Amino acid sequence: MYGITRIDNDANRTHSWHVQLTRKGLQYNKHFSDGVYGGKQKALNAAKEYRKSIISKHSHYTKKDVCSKVRRNNQSGIPGVGKYSYNGRNGKLYWFWLAYWTDENGSRRQRKFMINTYGEDEAFDHAVKLRQKMLSKMSEEWCK
Repeated sequence: MYGITRIDNDANRTHSWHVQLTRKGLQYNKHFSDGVYGGKQKALNAAKEYRKSIISKHSHYTKKDVCSKVRRNNQSGIPGVGKYSYNGRNGKLYWFWLAYWTDENGSRRQRKFMINTYGEDEAFDHAVKLRQKMLSKMSEEWCK
């Protein structure tokens, strides 16, 4: 059962249902004792009601929320923007800023901004602006 577990510990005389949910980084925990609620089934019903109220009040992350989160390994400080390099056919190393996003069809898209064409700062700015533009087009679908 999603978010609800049964606890039966005879040594401690603990018989209850435990609701544990996490929503946007916050944890919600509550125990529903059989003795307090008048039996196993009544405690379960109370636990289900509590779970239902938490889920209705505190939604999951949206797709946009997930795409906007700065990850621990992010080097640019902007989600969906990174600095990369490749070796050209002439053996020279080329650096570029890359903006990447998921389009409305669920396909992964990306665009390079070459540092030797735009310069370091301008290439980065172009990548950030494109990423923000594409993120603003993203619908508010719920993550599954």
